Amino acid sequence: MPLHNDLYRRQDGVDVERSSKGNAKTTADRRLRFSSTSTAKPAAATFTPVILPDSRSSSSSSSSTSAEPTSIVSAPVPPSTLPRPFDTGLGNNYTQDSCPSFINKFLRNETFTSCLPFSLLLQNSMSFFSVTKSYSTITSTLDTACKSVGSTCNPLMASLAVQLRQDENCAADYRREQPLVVAAYNGLIAYEPLYKAGCARDPDEGKYCFANAITNISSPTDSYPYYLPLGIPLPGGSQPSCTDCLRGTMKIFNEAASNEKQQPLLDTLPAAAQMINVACGPGFANQTVPNAGQNSGTSLGINPRLGALAVFISSVAVVLV
Repeated sequence: MPLHNDLYRRQDGVDVERSSKGNAKTTADRRLRFSSTSTAKPAAATFTPVILPDSRSSSSSSSSTSAEPTSIVSAPVPPSTLPRPFDTGLGNNYTQDSCPSFINKFLRNETFTSCLPFSLLLQNSMSFFSVTKSYSTITSTLDTACKSVGSTCNPLMASLAVQLRQDENCAADYRREQPLVVAAYNGLIAYEPLYKAGCARDPDEGKYCFANAITNISSPTDSYPYYLPLGIPLPGGSQPSCTDCLRGTMKIFNEAASNEKQQPLLDTLPAAAQMINVACGPGFANQTVPNAGQNSGTSLGINPRLGALAVFISSVAVVLV
């Protein structure tokens, strides 16, 4: 089951405005207001969920009729039904038993679970794939993920990424590029940029940019840029809509790549920005990325359409060996 199978996308009757190719809004008052906070050391980062004001509200602070940010009304997701990373299992194709034990241990950690890491759900969760079929359920899931405490979750993910590559845990399997281990590592170090991008909202209606992208059946490649921090390149021929959401998302990713040498974005962002600029116009996305191509990590090179499915197949395959 492809991660972005159009037959399973629906918007539950919610109409989503999209900008057409070549007609992206470029005026300053309609651009996304993304958090620009970035640090070289993930442990020092803090987060505030991005809630954008209605771009059509009055600029006068004294007016009592100024529009407030649009809120999305959705039923809360019970903790028991929240998606989980690696919910199809970890398989058994490991050099050392300590590796799956380490991964299972942090997956069961209460603090880790409370963070609901979007970066680890995006590629490695079939239950997350299920919630993306509905605009209301993906919105509810993002509501929960964006309430996580960045000052706790970001240092935790950074620490787990370091521990994963230690000899007593998954170093041997990481060096041989075991797919699930690489996916876990990339998801951990991509927590910060994907938290910011996943929690960003569009300027007109205050809806989550990712929810708009993943449920936009008229432009199925809109969600593909979100996979760049996971080491998955933008497939050739992709034409994501030239919206303020796309512009702001690429800005977040550029800042992350410029400040952290371990990010898979160093390998995937330059080519993606160039491709997007061909469709959206020169300068739409910043193509300049310091240290581009010098990522010391590992990129998977999986088509976004096959992201969760590819990891799932890998898990099943190694069980059958």
